[in-house]
Amino acid sequence: MTITKKQFETFNKHFNIIEITHETIQSTANLDLEDFNKYQDHPDDFLLDTNWMHHSTEITSSDGYRIQYIPSDDIIKEIYDNEDIANFIEMTWTLISQNRKVNKMTSLNDTIDVLFKRLNTPRAIFDEVATRTNLIPVAEELKDHPDDMKAIINAFHKYEYFDNMGSIVKNLGLKDKYPKTYQFFCKLSDEEIMDGDYSIKGEYYPPGISDLQEWLSERLANVSMNSPYSKDPNKYTPFVYSCYLTSTDEENGFDNDGLFVATLNGEHYDHFTIDETELPLVRNTYDIIKAIDNICKTKPLETTTLTTSALAYYNILANLVSNGEALAGFEIDTLKRELKKGN
Repeated sequence: MTITKKQFETFNKHFNIIEITHETIQSTANLDLEDFNKYQDHPDDFLLDTNWMHHSTEITSSDGYRIQYIPSDDIIKEIYDNEDIANFIEMTWTLISQNRKVNKMTSLNDTIDVLFKRLNTPRAIFDEVATRTNLIPVAEELKDHPDDMKAIINAFHKYEYFDNMGSIVKNLGLKDKYPKTYQFFCKLSDEEIMDGDYSIKGEYYPPGISDLQEWLSERLANVSMNSPYSKDPNKYTPFVYSCYLTSTDEENGFDNDGLFVATLNGEHYDHFTIDETELPLVRNTYDIIKAIDNICKTKPLETTTLTTSALAYYNILANLVSNGEALAGFEIDTLKRELKKGN
């Protein structure tokens, strides 16, 4: 077994080779008359306190050889020959190498945790599994550069449009220093597809406005059908919605390039208009979807708590929303006044 210079130096830094022996020591007492007479009253102490001159030492037996750990003087292992030492050096080197790998991986995982948490706060727009995988080369570049990492994260939160995310690193003058980080953010700009391999969750960055309309329509339909309150329509006010494509400038060829969404659930109403050019505003899409989810989760009103006029007015507004019309502010105010009257 060949031991490298680095392995041998590491061993010598942390361990000693020792032998434990039994010895016979020959010494001569230096006698002095005055001292001799002082011990007449306690003769047993005389030889203990006498000065001795060492003449010779002879090893009579040995208990063998040991490897000793220098920092604590602990005996680690009994050895018999050169091969035992080589095996121990090889074993400890393997353990040290594994520990370094573990520490390196722990440090890398810690950096990934920090990056993922900061990117996903306050809006959880990133898929955890895909993003953590895609962040591995980023973490390797940034783990020893906390100041640069902080600057990049802060810049990320200031950028609104996700269609040019590579500018985050480029504008900080770090493109050449962190090419893998630059590529990670560039890839975010191209993630206009609902695919699990991508970092951004597909619903927040769909490839087109029609994809978002289809996804939201299906989501709203599922909420409406699966709501426990929909099983008793006479007891609760209905949850209604509309979600359809619009045209921002049909005469000039901008057909079906917009989206209108409206929801009404009890006294809670909201509506949104989204332009296809706004799809790179991923955080805005996230906020819209969360607002829709919150209205969907709201418990509807019990019809027995409403006056006849309040219920009738609610049903009128519900029909308008179902037909794709946006409610005016005064209509919502009127509804709230009616609902306050109670039954």
